Amino acid sequence: MKRIQGLLMGVMAMAVTGLAQAGENYHVVKVKNWDKDVEFEVMADSDFQKVLAEQQKQAKCASKAADLAKDAWQSDESTRGKPFPQKALMLPIYTKVGTFSKKEQADERCSRSFEKQREDKAAEAKAAKGKKTKVDPREAESLARQREARKIFETKLIEVMTPASKPPEGGGEAVPEAK
Repeated sequence: MKRIQGLLMGVMAMAVTGLAQAGENYHVVKVKNWDKDVEFEVMADSDFQKVLAEQQKQAKCASKAADLAKDAWQSDESTRGKPFPQKALMLPIYTKVGTFSKKEQADERCSRSFEKQREDKAAEAKAAKGKKTKVDPREAESLARQREARKIFETKLIEVMTPASKPPEGGGEAVPEAK
């Protein structure tokens, strides 16, 4: 009888521990932006799910926002006739690096990933130190165009993702939708 009670207590303890761990997962996430900047973040499971949902919503709206951004680019006097930089249309990429049951473990992994990235950049800078780095004016102009296009794209993406105001059925002024 004691053996069965001990076995049942062990199973219950594992079940309770499993339930506690299932609700408290932390993710180390690598975020790569359009300009290839890479960051590492620790996110709780619920926050990570919200980020994924937002990413899916952005992906659905990106095509229409890109078309609107290109139209705005061509209608602006300062950018008319210049090619629209497609690179500016890249959405952030979220990659899960690891999942941990304790925040301290996730923070430690995030720190290690950040340190490795920093070391890699330092090694690249050291290797490039011997080479002459010449600032190409065309490259600087291209980067400036990309930044300008990115601002336009982000503005249009927000416009597309934000629900439009609907006029009331009886006519009159538009009333914003409740969120």
